[in-house]
Amino acid sequence: MSRSDDQSAKRSPRRSLGFTLAEAMLASVVLAIAVVGISQLTSASYQQSEALRQDTRAVSLARELIEEIAGKPFADPNPVSGEEYHPGPDTGETYGNRATYDNVDDYDGFTDSTNAGAMKTVSGQALDFKVTEYFSRAVKVEYRTAPAGPAGNGDFALVTVTVTTAKGRTVQLSRLFTRTTIAS
Repeated sequence: MSRSDDQSAKRSPRRSLGFTLAEAMLASVVLAIAVVGISQLTSASYQQSEALRQDTRAVSLARELIEEIAGKPFADPNPVSGEEYHPGPDTGETYGNRATYDNVDDYDGFTDSTNAGAMKTVSGQALDFKVTEYFSRAVKVEYRTAPAGPAGNGDFALVTVTVTTAKGRTVQLSRLFTRTTIAS
């Protein structure tokens, strides 16, 4: 080592290997900002996932009910005079008791929800939901003179099942039913 090197080493104190307090604080702030950003993304992802799960369940509930309705005949097997095109349960059928419904239009005005286990299958078995889950279903039956025509007495019925989630999101499924007669 030369003399000039020795003197310059004495003049400038040797820096220690490590971080200063300011550097550590700055690194902590940058890390905190990154963690907050990532947690917000995770929270948004969870909310999106939960909304998708609820929408999927709502579609499933709507499909289940519309398929049940599709299993019923269009025309009332026990017609009552003057009630041919009167949507809703007929005389002798209990409103809200789907087991008594014998044709498509009996479902008009039907509603149920998951409150207190009120949502059931047609056989009366309660559907299984978490305590925090809420869904409601409503059915509207509208007679039509033509498939795309206006409402009125006719050989077509548009059935719409609407399912609403706890967050107010709605899913609607519609199906067009027709009176069919098979000529012999």
